[in-house]
Order: sequence, then structure tokens, then C-alpha cells
Amino acid sequence: MSDWQQIGENLVKHKAGGIYLSAKVGGKKIRRSLDTKDLRIAKLKRDEALGILRKAAATAPQAGELRTLGQAIDALSVKVLAQADLEAATVDYYKAIFKVMNETLERESLVRSLTRAEITRWWKSIAKRYAAQRANNLLGMMKRLGKFLVESGALLDDPAVELRRKKIPETHLHSPSHDAIKAIIDSVREQKKTHSEESADFVAFLAYSGCRLGQAQSLRWKDIETDWVAFRSGVVGTKGAATRRLPISGKLREVIERLRVRRHDGAHDRDLVFTMR
Repeated sequence: MSDWQQIGENLVKHKAGGIYLSAKVGGKKIRRSLDTKDLRIAKLKRDEALGILRKAAATAPQAGELRTLGQAIDALSVKVLAQADLEAATVDYYKAIFKVMNETLERESLVRSLTRAEITRWWKSIAKRYAAQRANNLLGMMKRLGKFLVESGALLDDPAVELRRKKIPETHLHSPSHDAIKAIIDSVREQKKTHSEESADFVAFLAYSGCRLGQAQSLRWKDIETDWVAFRSGVVGTKGAATRRLPISGKLREVIERLRVRRHDGAHDRDLVFTMR
């Protein structure tokens, strides 16, 4: 049985409940999360997303027509954003990257006059202006732009090929002691408010599993097995989908069993392990 169900024009629903735009734009099949499970909202987002994509595809110059650096950036952005199965967060990430490139590069400069010296000056400026990870993300897109210009025939040599990533400084994490963790959990539990018990267990679960906030919030009871917890990321069927399995330690098992007791007592009966938001 397919994980996807057609629910409207250019709309498909994943078995997990998320609604996606599914359309062909500029000759390419696009499937993109609309970041909602509500059909009415999805239809509004679909129309807006399709309008933007179709306008970009219609106005983007063909590879052989690239004259200015701005045209090249626009053409690459259309190509990148037209990739199938992009998550909403990934789309936002790419848009932010292209926004910085448009603001820091001379859009009106001619592609044929683009030199390594010019791109090197840009990279030095970016490396000073942004933290290492952000700067390296921008450099990665600049390298894609350089390769794109060569593949399109706009340039013979890639002006970004020799640029090197900025070194990311080592970070030293200082984890709290077991006593400090217990004190934090006890403090939350002792507040005796509506969600104090679940909040304390949530903090304990994060501490003893090492998972991320979003992974704990989306965890379902079916993901908890006898000796393992399966943390899933991305959407099943997409290239970003992945599963990490964590063995259940003694401390983590205590938290899970406490949550099970509350669930069986009717404190909550939803499929999600943590129901507070």
C-alpha cells in the first residue's frame, strides 16, 4: 500500500498526516511539504507555492542565456528549489542562503567577467561576517553556483573551485552531574502545576536519552520497543528520512514506565508519548 494518497488537485497526503504539494513545474516533478495537516490551509499554501514556482520557472533564463550574476543566481535557485521531496525547513534554509548571496554579490556584474579574485574577496568577507557553520553553508552554495556556470557553458573555469571551508572551532560541552540533573527534575515536579509531572518526565527523558527536543515531542508509543527507542526524522519515503535506535538504560526505563502508568490511568490516551505543547 502506498504511503501517499491523492486528496486534491496537486495535493497528496502522507500516511503520517502531512499534506504535500505534488506538481510538475518547468518539466520537473516537485513534491514539497506544505507544513500542515489541514486541507483548507493546504489549498491556500498550494496556490501560493505554485504561483511562486511557476513564475520563477517562466522568468528564469535558460542556461545559454545567462548574462549577469543575478540571472545565474536566479536560475540556480529555481533548480535547487525544484528538487523533489524538500522539507519545509530545507526550503526555508535554501531561501535564506540565496537571500544572502543576492545581498552580498553584484547581481548586475557580467558572468563572463567573473574572476577567482572576485569570488575570493567575497568569500573572505563572508568568512569574517558569519560564524563558521553559516559561512560554510554559503560557500557550499557558491561552489554549486560555480559548477552550475561551468556546466551551463557560461564559464570555462569554476571561479570557486579552490576556496576552502572555514575551520569550525571545537566546542567543549559541560554536562551537568547526575545530582544536578535530579535536582532540576525534582524542582519541576515539585511545582505541582497542571503539567508539572509530565514536564518533569519530559526533562528526564531528554536528559537520559540525549535526544533532541523535536524528537521527544514527536515520539509515539509505537516507537518504544522492549529494549530500544526508535527516533525517526524526516518523512518516510523521502530522502531525508532516517531512524536512530537507542538502547533503553535503567534511568530511561524508569521514566518510560512512569509515563506508561499515567497513560493507563487515563492521564492521556493519545498516541504521542508527550502530549503537552
